[in-house]
Amino acid sequence: MKTRNSSRTVATVTSEPGPSKRPRKKLKVEETVVQDDFAGGVNDTHAILPPPPAVPPRKPKGKGKAKETAIDTSAFLPRVSSAWKVGAHVSAAGGVENAVVNAAAIGANAFALFLKSQRKWTSPALQDTSITLFKKRMKDFDYDPKHVLPHGSYLINLGNPDRFVAELTLALLILVLNRLSAFE
Repeated sequence: MKTRNSSRTVATVTSEPGPSKRPRKKLKVEETVVQDDFAGGVNDTHAILPPPPAVPPRKPKGKGKAKETAIDTSAFLPRVSSAWKVGAHVSAAGGVENAVVNAAAIGANAFALFLKSQRKWTSPALQDTSITLFKKRMKDFDYDPKHVLPHGSYLINLGNPDRFVAELTLALLILVLNRLSAFE
């Protein structure tokens, strides 16, 4: 049997209240180096586990241009004509143009949507075909732009005290506003 020396780092986390009015937890990390001496065999997981399976290479996602397809509206809920505008935050998965169809499918008089992924700092550029198809579907399904609420990212926080994050936030806000102006 082989004898192997290894060292590992063990982190200990403790919390301390912060100086703010409301008590907050601050994490304090202490590192300790521990020496392990054990014989290869039962305790050595590399010796008893089979090798990991080979992962086939991923196919690139085929995000291309938006395509107009026939939409079956037979299963759509009816839209009520009312001064009150009722809707939902609808999915724009597959392209912003799909948000209009998703809103019409639930019978919404108004809707909200994210113009980009709400949890990522970056996103691919909007395609001209997506914008054109969005506008066309707005007319086809009789939606007025004043009843559509474009939603910003959850990451936007202009009051963040971290300068790096604040700069990222500002850049993201500008990106969202530029995306919004593309729909005018």
